[in-house]
Amino acid sequence: NYFAPSPYVYVYFTFYWSNTMVMTSNTPSIPTKTFAVRPMARDDAPHVGEIWRRGLAQTAESYNFAMMKTILGYALDRYGQHAMTREGDVGPGGRNLVDAWMNQNDRTMLVATDSSEGLIVGCIGVKVGKDMTKQETGSTVASVWRMSVEESFRRQGVGLSLIRSAEAWARQQGCSFVVLETTNKFAAQFYIKAGYREEPFPKEQSIIHHSMGLVKMYTKSLDVVNE
Repeated sequence: NYFAPSPYVYVYFTFYWSNTMVMTSNTPSIPTKTFAVRPMARDDAPHVGEIWRRGLAQTAESYNFAMMKTILGYALDRYGQHAMTREGDVGPGGRNLVDAWMNQNDRTMLVATDSSEGLIVGCIGVKVGKDMTKQETGSTVASVWRMSVEESFRRQGVGLSLIRSAEAWARQQGCSFVVLETTNKFAAQFYIKAGYREEPFPKEQSIIHHSMGLVKMYTKSLDVVNE
């Protein structure tokens, strides 16, 4: 029988996911193809939006409990639909991604392309500071957002190329620390293998970050040498 989540569940997860990111590559791996990482161009935005939306499904799949898969799958599908509207985070054709990420000196959206065909196969946003709604130029902390890899290109080194490129950008901005949040258990495994460690949330943060223990925060010092 189909389990229908309550309106409260939908509101809860919509609120959380409107303020976080998704990552869809399971673990760092040895690249079998060559990928280039560059800043997103205006014409890339529709592709980036679709890659991010498709990646939402993996978060639900990362849970073993059937009811959790159903609840998260429902909530994230609804959020993904809303994100593509005029008022959403992504906007029709990725229009709002352009406004949010391009031509701003405190953030950038990077895309990974398959060098052999030029296809966009992944994306990652990185900004100075931790608040997407504020300009925090001068902060020594950077945050990662909207990381996603096309399903057919996972486990080929795309995710690792993206996260390393985001870290390099953060260093160039004078940041010495990276922070991110995720509910995706596959993403959590990836971040740990990429040198991140789980940290507790500060007590003053909202109940959204503590309830049910779904949201995890990971950090990394940029002084650490990558393997």
